[in-house]
Parts: sequence; C-alpha cells; structure tokens
Amino acid sequence: MNIFNSVESTGNIIDTIPCKKVFSRKKNKVKKKSVHITLKGEEIERLSALQKVIDPPTQTEVIVMSLQVMEALIDEYKKGSKFYIQRNGESEHKIYDVFS
Repeated sequence: MNIFNSVESTGNIIDTIPCKKVFSRKKNKVKKKSVHITLKGEEIERLSALQKVIDPPTQTEVIVMSLQVMEALIDEYKKGSKFYIQRNGESEHKIYDVFS
C-alpha cells in the first residue's frame, strides 16, 4: 500500500511530492558502504512498524526511504514551504511545524 499519493479532501486535491521523486529505487553503480547503527528497543519497534506500513523488502530500505523523505522535507522547508495536515473527519487544515 502506498500511503504517499495525493489525497482528495473536500473536493480539492492536496498537492504532494511525487512518490517517484521521493522513493526512487534506481540501482546505483556507486560502491556501497556498510554502516553499523545501534537502535534501542523502541526504535527497533518504530522501524518495524514503518516497514509494515510502507512495505519495503528490508529494514535498510526503510532507513533509505526515511532519509529520502527527510531530504525532501528539508529541501521544501529551505524553499519556504509550509506543511499542513488534515485529519479524517475534520475540515480544518492545521499547520504542522516539522522542524521545531
């Protein structure tokens, strides 16, 4: 299931970052480097929960995709973009301050 497509809300389509731009899975010819990370129990649970939602084959891909999302958010933030959320059943959009 891809949860990152445009969402139709009250007749308007919310503009989103195209999934292909954020989640490109091109095979690079770049030499790979192993990185060792240590996660606490809660962080491992969060990683597993993300893996279930976005359905990548490995936890490494979850981390790579998370980096791509963070890079896209930072890029948009630097351009002056603001982020809004609208919860189901609510008509009001609320500003979502990602970086404070």
